[in-house]
Amino acid sequence: MTPYQFLLRTRLHRAAVRLRTSDTAISTIAFDAGFNDLSTFNRRFRREMGEAPGAYRAGRTCRR
Repeated sequence: MTPYQFLLRTRLHRAAVRLRTSDTAISTIAFDAGFNDLSTFNRRFRREMGEAPGAYRAGRTCRR
């Protein structure tokens, strides 16, 4: 794993925690995680987590 891949994975996992634990807008979480473009965040999140951020958040009750 390259340093960039590690950084990207860390940012996405931190965003996933915020999606599960808060009602903050997805766009705000994406920008706070260092993504300048919401579509890039959505694409990378889906690739890493297996589902879109909105679907991930919607299923948060069964992940706890």
